Amino acid sequence: MKILTVYSRYRELIAISGMWKVVNITKFRKFTPDAFVVVSGEPILGLECDYYDIMKIVNILQEYISISTLISRCRQILGFDKKIFILDRALELEKLNDLVRACYCGSIDGIVLTYLKNINLNDNTANIIDTLSEDRQYIFIDLKDVEKLSIEEVRKCFGIIVNLNIKPSESVVQYLRDRIYLKYGKSRIVISIPHIYATPKLLSSVKKYINGICLSSVGKDVFIDVIDVDRDIQVYRCVNCRKDYITSSKIKKCAVCNEKLVEIFRDFEERYFRYSCRELKYIFLNNLKNVFEGINVEYLE
Repeated sequence: MKILTVYSRYRELIAISGMWKVVNITKFRKFTPDAFVVVSGEPILGLECDYYDIMKIVNILQEYISISTLISRCRQILGFDKKIFILDRALELEKLNDLVRACYCGSIDGIVLTYLKNINLNDNTANIIDTLSEDRQYIFIDLKDVEKLSIEEVRKCFGIIVNLNIKPSESVVQYLRDRIYLKYGKSRIVISIPHIYATPKLLSSVKKYINGICLSSVGKDVFIDVIDVDRDIQVYRCVNCRKDYITSSKIKKCAVCNEKLVEIFRDFEERYFRYSCRELKYIFLNNLKNVFEGINVEYLE
């Protein structure tokens, strides 16, 4: 059996997504369901198929898990009270429905329209934020045009999404916040940045000045490895002490706190592919709250 293991560039909690996309390519032996949270090095898929199909699956999962994990990183650092959006231009139109689903596996709050007048999604539970209409919830504006807004415009909207055309820093974001507060009063401010700037260091330093972020691009920050195994693999999690056990045998109770374990590397089940965007977000947030302080991994024979 081939086992796919996942690794993150920032060694963060990884949000699983894209399983619905590869289920038609091959029959899974075991898999970690979409919107579940794992750490680098954990198995996410067990299968038996030829090399071509495996490489195809790896490429698909790397793309979707990278997107959900990018959004998950922002959620983990900014907290549950901040807004996280993504621009329409960051998502490929040909894969739009699948990419939006991946975004919700990482707990996105909405898709911001900046050049598309509308988008057709299969799932009507996805939140579309139209910045092009007259009754827009948010104003989307470049940094250089911030002071061109009227006070009336700002008062009508829920918040301002500012597209930063320069490399963001704590001092830049603080200055932006102070400028907006001085001219328009206390407003909800969301900064729009490319994914390469959404690092743990930047997000931690600017979160006190903003009400959220909007991602203007996505990339591949997650990598998948393929290994051969000659025995069955089990992965269990204790939700009490946040310990994961990777083992070849079946166990029922945590060795640390003696609480019941949850199996997260599961046998194939159809029901995991029927969740809506809203349900996937809810599943992810519940998983993240359980392991917010991290996961300890132990390997057992």
